[in-house]
Amino acid sequence: KIPDQKNGVKKSGPAQSRAHLGGPTASLNSELVNALSEWRKNRARAAAIPAYVVFPDTTLHALAQYQPKTSADLLDISGIGPTRVENYGDELLEIIGQHSAP
Repeated sequence: KIPDQKNGVKKSGPAQSRAHLGGPTASLNSELVNALSEWRKNRARAAAIPAYVVFPDTTLHALAQYQPKTSADLLDISGIGPTRVENYGDELLEIIGQHSAP
């Protein structure tokens, strides 16, 4: 474990496991954020739930920043667990793939 300034021990978790995603992109892809926001709005409307219940803004920004390539990569994003991967994973990966830099 890596030392932490607060208690001397850093817990492993999403921030550490994101390393294999290649790190954040140099700048946030605003087209991708807009596409993810539009998708979230449509999913929320169809399910008659608030958009933040589908995903909060912070998760959409993390998706745009790290641009995961697989379902396993999605699990490394804070706010995404197995149920959300099952419910939304394929759609998210498709949207990310359409807006990723070559």
